[in-house]
Amino acid sequence: MNHRNEPPGQVLVIAAVGMLAMIAMVALIIDGGHAWTQQRDSQNGSDATSEAGAVVLVGSLSAGTAPLDADVLAQVTAAVLANGVQLEAAYYTDIAGTLLRPDGSSTANESDAARVGDGLVPPCSSCAANHAAGVRAVTSKSFATFFAQIIGFPTMRTQTTATAVSGYVTNPCQNVEGCPLVPVTVPVTVVTCDGSNKADLSSTRYIKYVHYVIPLCQQSPGNVGWIDWVPPYGGTSELTAEIANPQGRYVTIPEWYGVAETGNVNAAQVEDALNQYAGQPILIPMFDSTCNIDPPGPTVLACPPANVGGNGNNQWYHFPQVGTFLLDSPRGAWINGNNSSKCAGSGSTSCLTGMFTDFTIEGNVGATPPAGNNVSTYYGIQLVH
Repeated sequence: MNHRNEPPGQVLVIAAVGMLAMIAMVALIIDGGHAWTQQRDSQNGSDATSEAGAVVLVGSLSAGTAPLDADVLAQVTAAVLANGVQLEAAYYTDIAGTLLRPDGSSTANESDAARVGDGLVPPCSSCAANHAAGVRAVTSKSFATFFAQIIGFPTMRTQTTATAVSGYVTNPCQNVEGCPLVPVTVPVTVVTCDGSNKADLSSTRYIKYVHYVIPLCQQSPGNVGWIDWVPPYGGTSELTAEIANPQGRYVTIPEWYGVAETGNVNAAQVEDALNQYAGQPILIPMFDSTCNIDPPGPTVLACPPANVGGNGNNQWYHFPQVGTFLLDSPRGAWINGNNSSKCAGSGSTSCLTGMFTDFTIEGNVGATPPAGNNVSTYYGIQLVH
């Protein structure tokens, strides 16, 4: 009889190797999926960080002042902390997202690019202002693994990059004559009135090409607010004049604005002034938060938690976007207080009716203002890559 002489324990070795292979496959599936999630979070952090820096630059553009590197660094740092990522580096760019050296010349290498935090915002001859227009942020995120640590990988790290630039918003309206910026602001989410004429916000954002009845509820944060461009308290006559003959106002997005006269102005002359744009697009600033003090920075987090909201006049509204709103024809403004049939379903007897055709949040931005008659120039930021 023949007997095989096999080394003892060979099956155990094969089983061990197979087990390691199985663990590696499980680690690849589970930890790989986890890594993808962390990569996405890191990318969101890079996006937010670059945008935070660009917000400072666009604020300087709109104000006509020179930006401070310390202010850019402060906003970049705040965004990094808020998004739970680590800042590897942040660099200044031109309007196209190309890196700038400290002397303002272009470079493709991060090694000689001007860094945020070095004390200087570089000049830029091709930008909307005479300074850098954008920020490139490189962030990373380290995270613990689940199964991969068994095979010697207790942690993993992901790194992402994003660039945001600032400038004049180009082509805010499709109308060749441009669109007037009207002194009224509405929430970014759908609003109704609760029957007692108080605002009731939903979590649903307005979307394009859907017909809406936007109610004008009574004064309180979260409702429609009338903007007093020239405070204090110009009243119905000033509001009517501003709507009927826009003065080329602009808004910076995102930014806080004082809305001194809030609530429902039930005046026939205001309604008539708005209805001159029936069948035409108008620009409406849209808000996502209110504050009862003047916040120290442009981001929504600049309002201290204790000051968010409030009641009455003199509220500060945070504008993260501007909506292009096409008013119904022959009338799209129903604000004289006796329009229950036109404003049905909104909980109010005063409303605007029509549809949004565009939203400028991080719209296309350029180094020169858009041309055209009666164009309301405003500024914005844009993620370019």
